[in-house]
Amino acid sequence: LQHLHLAENGLSEGVPSSGMQGVLPQLKSLMLGGNGISDWMVVQRASATFPALEALYLNCNSLGGSLQGLSDLAADDTPRSLTALYLAENQVSSWQAVGALSAYALLEMKLQRNPLTEGSAPVASPQLLRMVLIALMPTLTRLNASEVTAKERTAAERYFLALAQNQNHSVVRALSETCSMASHASRLQGIYENVVGELLVELALMPFGAAILDQA
Repeated sequence: LQHLHLAENGLSEGVPSSGMQGVLPQLKSLMLGGNGISDWMVVQRASATFPALEALYLNCNSLGGSLQGLSDLAADDTPRSLTALYLAENQVSSWQAVGALSAYALLEMKLQRNPLTEGSAPVASPQLLRMVLIALMPTLTRLNASEVTAKERTAAERYFLALAQNQNHSVVRALSETCSMASHASRLQGIYENVVGELLVELALMPFGAAILDQA
């Protein structure tokens, strides 16, 4: 068995912490949507229990209401096959959560329709979130079912590098609580050497960038 659908089964734990090791060793995708899961460590348990797992679907759960366990998850460097994580329609509502999530190396992620960008009091626009995630996650190739093109990555990274210069910006301050902004800035400066001043001018003159910042 390579694909297992267990959506809407009341499995609030998602994957048990014990008793399933060695079961379904060839499982590549696991769908756990709509189970009321709120524990971020479900991702770690799934990867440990199913060593061949490549895609974990956690859409329509309750992840993000708390940051508890998220930093531990992001810091876990245990070798794994998991490269795709789907978190649409959860409770992710803060840049702190985004900062922690960005440390979890992935090729594909879904994070749309979360309170961070939706609902009565969104914190940011979907476009700003997309740009920040692309800049923070250098391995990401697909985001919200859309390919991350080389042109888009360049634009997002240049934008983020300029934004990171403003230490007092609310987005920068929030991200700094859960990820190393200095490390990301250093990495991007190595790519776009000697263009920080130019980027700041671009950011000031670009209406689209200004509109995004107004929503942040």
